[in-house]
Amino acid sequence: APIEEKLASPSLNALDRRSFQLVRRSANRLLTLINQLLDLSKLEAKKMNLVVQQGNMNELLRVVAASFDSFAETRKIQFQKDIQFDLPETWFDSDKLEKILCNILINAFKFTQAEGAVTLVAETAPHTYDLRIRITDTGKGIPEHELPYVFYPFYQTRYNEDDSSMGTGLGLSLVKELVNLHHGTIDLTSTVNVGTTITITIPVTLNRLPNATIKPSVQGSLRYLLNGMDEKIYQLNDQRGVDQRATQNEDEADGQSKLETVLIIEDNHDLRNFISNSLRDQFITLTAVNGEEGYNLAMESIPDLIISDVMMPILNGIELSAKLKNDERTSHIPIVLLTAKADKDSRIEGLQKGADDYLAKPFSMDELRVRVTNLIEQRKKLAAKYRAAIPSIPIEPVLHRELTLDEKFLLRASKLVEDNISDSLFGVEQMAKEIGLSRAQLFRKLKAIAGISPNEFINEIRLQKAAKLILSKTDTLAQIGYSVGFNEQSYFAKCFRKKFGVSPSEYANKEVGQEA
Repeated sequence: APIEEKLASPSLNALDRRSFQLVRRSANRLLTLINQLLDLSKLEAKKMNLVVQQGNMNELLRVVAASFDSFAETRKIQFQKDIQFDLPETWFDSDKLEKILCNILINAFKFTQAEGAVTLVAETAPHTYDLRIRITDTGKGIPEHELPYVFYPFYQTRYNEDDSSMGTGLGLSLVKELVNLHHGTIDLTSTVNVGTTITITIPVTLNRLPNATIKPSVQGSLRYLLNGMDEKIYQLNDQRGVDQRATQNEDEADGQSKLETVLIIEDNHDLRNFISNSLRDQFITLTAVNGEEGYNLAMESIPDLIISDVMMPILNGIELSAKLKNDERTSHIPIVLLTAKADKDSRIEGLQKGADDYLAKPFSMDELRVRVTNLIEQRKKLAAKYRAAIPSIPIEPVLHRELTLDEKFLLRASKLVEDNISDSLFGVEQMAKEIGLSRAQLFRKLKAIAGISPNEFINEIRLQKAAKLILSKTDTLAQIGYSVGFNEQSYFAKCFRKKFGVSPSEYANKEVGQEA
């Protein structure tokens, strides 16, 4: 009630409204789970009764099925409905029948990928005039050896244990108990990578519902269904919705943005937006709905840090970490993994694949914020260390260890500049082309691992080389300037003074004085 009161306030700002809407949806999800547990307890204790009313069965079936239309469209799943139940006078418990249909349909959509199909057929069973409903999906399917257990409370198929679509294992067990309460039957068939079909048969005539309590009208229940269905579907709907993805303009690509960029990869719509909104005051936030999209966005934007869920479709967080850490373009990016699988083996696997930190769900947003900030600060300190080492980057691997991907990248970039040091036309464009990155990718990579832009990197090596040549007195100052890629002596002198605090001639005289 207090949340509804807040949401009704016209003075509520947009950010707070999104937060309160998230609280309301989460509270409703919790209420649904609690009600399922209570329903199962009542059924096991034989304390739940059918309360049937006479009404239009086709109308109820169409209301429930239609509530999934927008979700099917969003997920690009073809939803076919064939409702041909033709018995004019039927008796049913609308609340329990709605729970049966919703739970089966939710499961069907949950395990069906985009471009798949879900089919609902409702018809009159011959001879008995019972309601027969068949729901078929083209999802992942269930292995044959697991089929006997799918209706057990809390059972979750191991075939989908690394999938984000895991639930609580309550839905199908509740469906079976409710069908049994109706003196009906339920049958499930499934083939891995082909799909699943669930068929239920439920009596809808009074002579086949001997223990039911009779109520006079069903209209109120139908209105309740219409009012409450949207919230139930939103709980399933994990669409991208209106995620606000930050974009970097050319100024930011050229280094004028002072904010670090954090990429959030999370397939849960609410959690993704919650993390993004919570970090938006400190960072530029980008969002992706699965590992594959996150990988592509990481390659495009080269963020300063990545927060990723572990259990995601298409490409999970562990696989994503390994892929990013083994790619020279993204090897430097710190990765924080979020997961409900907080056991020791899962944490070790994540860290072995290159993740920099591991946070178990549910987590404190304050803790996540601190960990993100600390990792970015650590990366800045390492960048300062690498920048200081640019003049003496080893030509050969260090004897006591193998070079990291970042060190190999700096070594390759340094050698590229050294090989072209006398070419005054050699710049960022040619450097990016030779290394195999876009200009923006090169900028973000060098900025992240050395704290400087490509232009600064090129000048740093040129000036360090000039300083060595000045000390060796191999040529005139003007000729040294030309030999390290500076066509204008005034610009060479300006850059040299900015780097060393003195002009080239003062540097030469100063060193001579020190030697004397």
